[in-house]
Amino acid sequence: MKKLLPVLFALHVTCYMLHVTISLANGWTPACDPCGFCVGGQKPTDWDQCSACLAQEGKNWTILGCIPNSPGGFIQIVLQTAVKMIGGIAFLAFLYGGFLLLTSSGEVQKITQGKTILMSAIVGLLMVVFAVFLLRLIGLEILKIPGFGE
Repeated sequence: MKKLLPVLFALHVTCYMLHVTISLANGWTPACDPCGFCVGGQKPTDWDQCSACLAQEGKNWTILGCIPNSPGGFIQIVLQTAVKMIGGIAFLAFLYGGFLLLTSSGEVQKITQGKTILMSAIVGLLMVVFAVFLLRLIGLEILKIPGFGE
């Protein structure tokens, strides 16, 4: 029985593909477009954005938005998102450290903790800035990777 299941599955897939091929050859067209609009139905809320994205060459529409389908473009989007998230986390650390300093009421332990958090946020931001600088320097100037700095 275990040997029969893969054979039946392959037969099923083959019949389905044959059915689709014959249907397409006889003039059948799919009822839905790549953005999810189906004939006789309502347009999805993001249909305009999706169709504008797909009109651009080298872009794909995903749940995250319009993303380039080249590896360099995708990595650039990921790095930009990561830097934004790190900046947001650093901003929250600044707020928390400042809050601790302002509400310390002269307690040495809270002052030290607030200063440590502020210093850690500053050092973290500097590390990210220098890492991005080094990546761009190495990627653009030294290795000359195409599409790296766009």
